[in-house]
Amino acid sequence: MIDSYRTALSLEQSLSNDISLQSGYTSYQFRDGVRHSFVPFTVNYYFPFAKINLGVVKDLDAGSSVEFSSKSRFSKHSFDLNYKKLDEDFTTDSHLANNVKNSMGIRLSGPLYNTEGLAFTYSSNGGTSTTYNDVKTQAINAYLGMFTNEYSLSNTLSYTDISILNSPNIEVFNGNSQFTKNFDSMRWRTQIGYDIKPDVELTNASTSLFWSMSESLSSEFGLHYNKAATRASYILNWDTDYTVVSANVSVDDNSQYQAFLSLRFSFGQDPTTGNIKIARDRMATTGGISARVFEDLNLDGIYNNNEPLIEGAKLVGIHARRDTHTKESGVAFLTGLPKNRITDVKLDVDSLDNPFWIPVDKGFSFLPRPGAIESLDIPVVTAGEIEGVVTVIRSGKELPGRFITLQILDDENKVVQETDSEYDGFYLFSAVIPGKYNVVIAPAYLKQNNLMVNNTHQATIFGDGTVVRGIDFTLSNDEITHATVREKVPIINGQQISLNLGKFASTINKQLTLGLLKRRFNELKMLSIIEAPDNQLILGPTILTPATKRLCQRIVTKGLSCEITPFSNNQ
Repeated sequence: MIDSYRTALSLEQSLSNDISLQSGYTSYQFRDGVRHSFVPFTVNYYFPFAKINLGVVKDLDAGSSVEFSSKSRFSKHSFDLNYKKLDEDFTTDSHLANNVKNSMGIRLSGPLYNTEGLAFTYSSNGGTSTTYNDVKTQAINAYLGMFTNEYSLSNTLSYTDISILNSPNIEVFNGNSQFTKNFDSMRWRTQIGYDIKPDVELTNASTSLFWSMSESLSSEFGLHYNKAATRASYILNWDTDYTVVSANVSVDDNSQYQAFLSLRFSFGQDPTTGNIKIARDRMATTGGISARVFEDLNLDGIYNNNEPLIEGAKLVGIHARRDTHTKESGVAFLTGLPKNRITDVKLDVDSLDNPFWIPVDKGFSFLPRPGAIESLDIPVVTAGEIEGVVTVIRSGKELPGRFITLQILDDENKVVQETDSEYDGFYLFSAVIPGKYNVVIAPAYLKQNNLMVNNTHQATIFGDGTVVRGIDFTLSNDEITHATVREKVPIINGQQISLNLGKFASTINKQLTLGLLKRRFNELKMLSIIEAPDNQLILGPTILTPATKRLCQRIVTKGLSCEITPFSNNQ
């Protein structure tokens, strides 16, 4: 026969991106048999690096309490502050004789040292409280933990000083140590609790072995000791995408047996599809995200009905260490994200079927709210590639441009990607999002190595896996200026000119030479052949610039002639 029950309801409504209201209802029976019902009301303020809560809880059968709390973050460290004030007839159970009048606490935590295989973290907190019968309590706690890839070790020390009117103070000093070791699919954990003051003694100890039998099935065997009894327990968990079923049995040395079966699940509406979703996580007290992944065919970043939805894409909650995959609808429903803690979410590129697919955005950051499911679209496009060869001219000789830094810039001249050429001068930009880009040699590299570049290039990546080839660069230093370029008459920059590359034995010889030159010098592809007698090879017209002179100088270093002459319409 059920002689007692508990009812709990939690609601939260966002007013804006920075403010939300929270309320609910809780009803349960105190140990003295009297039922009490509580109605909380809280205002939550969210700032970039902090959260502030101001709330009141009303006992419909007695008094009320007021609470203020704040959680803030500085770099990688967290600072929490809370204050409570309670009416004399407000309590949460009848066995709590010393009703708290007010309390205040602070907490500071964060990392001390962090490398790839070793980390140290700390936490310290302190607080004070006063009851209506003048009992004052001061407490300090300190935690230090060490973590490696295979094991962890932690210790907590707690000191409490209790001051009672007309009585001597009571001091309690105790600690708790824990050791955890991982073995592939198993985890062994041992914990001991001890008193230092008033007497040194062992108060409790436990050891347990957890075994992950499969992706959905796990078990845990444990032994637990305290001053009252020694107990053995066994837990079997069946974990699916929709629910968690747990069976627990235990027995102690006082012949006390326990056995129970629990079923946990939650449900809510997916804001993207409108469907009701069932999940194993507590959706009312944690946050979630509904992400639709699609192929953005028209490159506008917005989902259109004719654009394919992508199934099987993996969505990863980085800080929460959770992941899920998109269904046939292209939607991934990720729940159980820690509330009020900024979480990074990204699409796992390796999970996409097409190796040229990439998301337009590398990832997203958002603040999960209790019971709230955020929705977003993740457009995926077909990336392209840009490749070419870098050549350096030194002392009149062409050499491979080894390990030279190149960049691609967007239309705002922001660096989108950066890479270095290989030992043979070849370079490659891969996974380039569709768009128009300028391909350049990094200015800092040119300045540091006293080099000049002969040209700049533009490249357009379409959403069809475009591969742009032949974006070649020729770099030179001041030595090239020693090559002689003939000018028939003095010419100034900005004047229209033509390039006379000399006489050839035949028309065929002239055409073959021009073809070879155009393969070596891209700038010549933009110039036309000007008809001239005696198989002269004259190209133009073009505008005289320093780059034009350097082009002519580079042609001369190949053993050919290059004469700059004024252009006239009679040519």
